[in-house]
Amino acid sequence: MCVSSKVNVGNLYQKFCEKAAKDLLILPATRLQDFVSGLHKDGQRWVPILDPPIHIQPGYTPYDTGLAQDVFIKDITGQPYVGELWPGAVHFPDFMNPAAVSWWQSQIQGLYSQAPLDGIWLDMNEASNFCGGDVCEAAGYVPPANDYICRLTCQWGPMTNSSMNNGGTAQVPPGIFDPPYRINNGNSQANLSDKAIAVTAQHYDGTLEYNAHNLYGTYQAKATAEALQAIRNKRPFVLSRSSFVGSGAYTAHWTGDSASTWQDLRWQINAVLQPGLVGISFAGADICGFQNIATAELCARWIAMAAWQPYARDHHAQSFQELYRWPKVAEVSRKVLEWRMRALPYLYTAAYDSYMRGCPIARPVWFSFPSDASTLDLKEQWIVGDALLIAPIVHKGMTSKEVYFPAGVWYSLYDYSSIDATNGSRNATVRANVTDNTPVYIMGGSILPFGQGGMTTTAAEKSNLTLIVALADAASTAAVERCNGACPVHEGAVLSACGHMYLDQGEELGTGTGADNFVFFSALTTADTGNASSGKLLIQVGGNSSQAVPASSVIVNPEPSSVTIHWLNEPLICGQNITVLWSS
Repeated sequence: MCVSSKVNVGNLYQKFCEKAAKDLLILPATRLQDFVSGLHKDGQRWVPILDPPIHIQPGYTPYDTGLAQDVFIKDITGQPYVGELWPGAVHFPDFMNPAAVSWWQSQIQGLYSQAPLDGIWLDMNEASNFCGGDVCEAAGYVPPANDYICRLTCQWGPMTNSSMNNGGTAQVPPGIFDPPYRINNGNSQANLSDKAIAVTAQHYDGTLEYNAHNLYGTYQAKATAEALQAIRNKRPFVLSRSSFVGSGAYTAHWTGDSASTWQDLRWQINAVLQPGLVGISFAGADICGFQNIATAELCARWIAMAAWQPYARDHHAQSFQELYRWPKVAEVSRKVLEWRMRALPYLYTAAYDSYMRGCPIARPVWFSFPSDASTLDLKEQWIVGDALLIAPIVHKGMTSKEVYFPAGVWYSLYDYSSIDATNGSRNATVRANVTDNTPVYIMGGSILPFGQGGMTTTAAEKSNLTLIVALADAASTAAVERCNGACPVHEGAVLSACGHMYLDQGEELGTGTGADNFVFFSALTTADTGNASSGKLLIQVGGNSSQAVPASSVIVNPEPSSVTIHWLNEPLICGQNITVLWSS
C-alpha cells in the first residue's frame, strides 16, 4: 500500500510507510488494531487493498487451506494454475466454485477478527499475471517483487508437459491455444493469455477461462460483498478495478491506471459516465492520474472535475502527489471538496435513484435530455442526479469554455445568477481560474437538499439541512426528464419546482424499506398585485398530516426566481407535512 499515494492519516501510517519502503516491514497486529481504532474514533473508515492470487508458500494458511479445499483454477494438466504477481508465485481462487466462495469468506473473517475493516478494495482482478503460458511452474521459492518480470518457467500449446504437473493435457479446442483476438495493451497485439490467466485454464465445472475471463472480477466482487455482509451484518462496500455488466450490484469501480496527462483527464469523463449506463453507477478515476507525474495546473483541474464524479479518490503509483503538495491545488481542493461534502444529501439521493430506477448518478447530458440531438456530441460536461450540470475546464492554459445549456433556466450553484434558455437551448461562456470552483449549474424547476458539510461523512450527516429551490416556469417543469418522475402540476402557479431526498443510516440492510426514508419537496409562486408574489413550499415526510414549524427553525431568503431555505435543528417527523410560506 505504501508505494501508492494515499491520504495521510497520521504519524503512525507515515512512519510505517517509511520503514516498509526500506525492509518490507509487516505491520504487527496490535499496531494495526490501534491504527484502525484511531480511524474509527475520528469517524473515518478503513478499506484495505486485496488482490485475488494466493502466494504459493507452504505454511501460509490461505495457501494450505486453499489446496486442501481445492479452490484454485486448474491448468490444462489438471493441477492448480501457477502465475506470478506481487507475492511471487501464486494460485488463483476460482470464484465460480461455491467451495472457493466459502473459503474466501473464511479468509476475510480472519482479517476482520484482527482489525475490523469497513470494506475491501479489489485490485489486479482481471486477473493480472506477470507471466504468460498454458502451464507455468516455479523452480523453488519465488520471492515478492514489483518489477513485472516473470520468474516462472512457462510453456505454450497443447503439448505442454512438466514433471511437476505429472503430464497429461485436458481436451480443449485446438484454436483456444492461439485465438485470433489480440490484446492491444501498450500497442503490443499480444495473445489473450499474455499477462493474464491462460485462456486454456479451467474452472471447477469445466468452463474455460476463454469464456469466463471478463467475469473473474465480477465473481470476486460478488463473493467479497456477500462475505462482508455476512461478517458485518451491514451494507457492504467493495471497490473493484475489473468489472463487467452486472458488477454494479456488488461493487463500485474505478477506471484503473490512468496517466497524469491532459488527454487522460478528458478521457476520464467518458470512462466514468459509461459504466453508469450499464448499472455500475458508483465509478470514478484516480485523481491527478495514476502513472507519470502531474503538474500543479493539471492536478488542480483534475480535482475540480473529480469532486463532482460519483467516486472521488486521489491515488498514484510512482511518487507522492497528494492534493496538499501544491498551494494552488490545496486551495481549489478545499473549495470543491467542501461543496462535495455539502452536496452529500443530494448525491446520496442520486445513488438511491440509481439503485431503485437505474438512472446513473453521473449521466451524459443526452440521458437527461433525450429529445435534444445537440447533446449527443457533448464530451466535457455531464449531469449529476436530476438537476446539476457540471462543466469543468479540462484543457491546459484555459480559464473559460463554451457550455451547452439545454432548454430551460439554469442557476449558478454559487451565486444563483441565471442563464436563461427558456426560449431554446443556447451556448454560454463560463469562467474558472485554476483555484476557482468548478462551474456547476442548477436546472430550474428543481429543489436540492444540501447539508453544511464536514471533514467526514460522519460529521456531514449531523449538519443542518439547506433546501435550494430553483424555480422555473410552471408550464415547463412538469415535462422535464427526471429519474423520480415529473413535477406535480399546480393550478394557478407562475413558477414551480420539485425534488426529493432519500435518507437512512448509511449501512443498514433493507435499503429504502421504511416510509421515513423519503422526503418530497414541492414549491410554487403565484402572482399578486404589482410586482409582488407569494410562494409556498410543501415538505412531505411520508404522509399527509400537518406539522407546526417554529419561526426560529426556518430562514427563507427569497430572490426574484430562486429561494434558499435553511433548516435549523428541527426534526422531520415521519407522516407529517410541513408548509413554508413567503412573500416578496
